[in-house]
Amino acid sequence: ITLFDDDFHHNFDGADQIEGWRKIAQKQVSKPVNLPSNSRTEISIQDNWAIPSFGSDNRLEIATWNIEFFPKAGDTTIAAMAEVVNDLNVDIIGIQEIGKRGSFAEMMALIPEYDYVLSQSSSFFDQAIIYKKEFVTAVSQKDLFTFEDYWFAGRPPLQGDFIWNNGGIQFPVSVIDIHMKCCDDGIYRRSVASKMLADYIKEKIAGDNSNILVVGDWNDEIDDPWHEQSLNPFVQDKENFYFTTIPILYDPTQYSYPSWPSFLDHILISKSLFFENKSSGNTQTIRLQDYVGGWDEYERILSDHLPVVWSISFENSPN
Repeated sequence: ITLFDDDFHHNFDGADQIEGWRKIAQKQVSKPVNLPSNSRTEISIQDNWAIPSFGSDNRLEIATWNIEFFPKAGDTTIAAMAEVVNDLNVDIIGIQEIGKRGSFAEMMALIPEYDYVLSQSSSFFDQAIIYKKEFVTAVSQKDLFTFEDYWFAGRPPLQGDFIWNNGGIQFPVSVIDIHMKCCDDGIYRRSVASKMLADYIKEKIAGDNSNILVVGDWNDEIDDPWHEQSLNPFVQDKENFYFTTIPILYDPTQYSYPSWPSFLDHILISKSLFFENKSSGNTQTIRLQDYVGGWDEYERILSDHLPVVWSISFENSPN
């Protein structure tokens, strides 16, 4: 058969076999991987800094943090991040840019109060979602768009489904952790990825009104003009989506990426969370450089991005 032939005959048996292989492959990439703890005795959690707690027993806190090339300073970074996560004391953190899975497992072994789910399909720089075991139960995890990962820069979104349990409240929440394409053709690829992800979320919330958040390094600002905006499927759809970071966009002290400076790390909520956000929501960038000896020291051992945290309470909540 050549491309000049007019008539191509479908091979239905072959198509069925290929579809079977595809389903098997999909199951394999979605399987959770339990990494063995290889924590070394020479690494231990420190108490070097007076970082205040941003967690509260009667609020749900969800943060996002790009931890740049983790661990960028080796064992120093592993111990430092364990101390920061422990001190911040928030319920859930979406993590981006894990360079070494083994090192991340070592870090997590230092904070046994927390557990995590890890992306399984990233070509490089994994995502993870850390959660506090006292209040949060992991229900399931999956990597989204694993066969369209080009649009997500080889880093398919990681979805973790959780239940927050506290004071008799059982609150289901799905956290989608993303790390969008930067630079070069990033605007185009982010635009396509945003459309795919927005359609996926709208389909889910139409079916069961899920409480969905998208956290991560979006690699774009959300206040760009519409004709230069790669996140329009979210920015323009005010009926279904809201960026909780909007109130702090223009405060230079809140920039999540001070090196540029700009705001690239956002938290998006679906419409089922609008009431809680309006009545009790609070979003802020955590200026860790103020507690670890300044920006240069922070960037040397931890990251060039700052964590951003959103929190809500459930008093008078229809959820």
